[in-house]
Amino acid sequence: MVFLVSTPELTSLYLAKEKVRTIEQLQLGERLKLVLNRTESKSPLTHDEIANLVGLPIFMSFCNDYQAVNNSIHAGTHIQRDSRLVAEFQNFARSISSPHIEAREGTAKRGDLSQTLGRLLGRRPSVKHA
Repeated sequence: MVFLVSTPELTSLYLAKEKVRTIEQLQLGERLKLVLNRTESKSPLTHDEIANLVGLPIFMSFCNDYQAVNNSIHAGTHIQRDSRLVAEFQNFARSISSPHIEAREGTAKRGDLSQTLGRLLGRRPSVKHA
């Protein structure tokens, strides 16, 4: 998968549309997924309008939880587990770490991404006993 990340502002979306054309010229279009970052419920554009403008369906979107992110940065802590943004991160991690994706030699194995995201989000790794 190739993730094209954009915010929902018109300038960013038009730039994303240009990137879609470039990636399609490289014959990678079938692998391309659109991810929206910092979305607002009061956005002037609907998700359907954004998808039509960019030329790709929206694979995933992340809300704009500026306050929670800013608070965690300043406090040097993780984003609160019960936040909507954390739930969206977890959903994203689950969606891209499906069992049909095979690990290749020399690359990260399945589960590494969800473990890394778990550490970033403040979850403790599970301990496996022999």
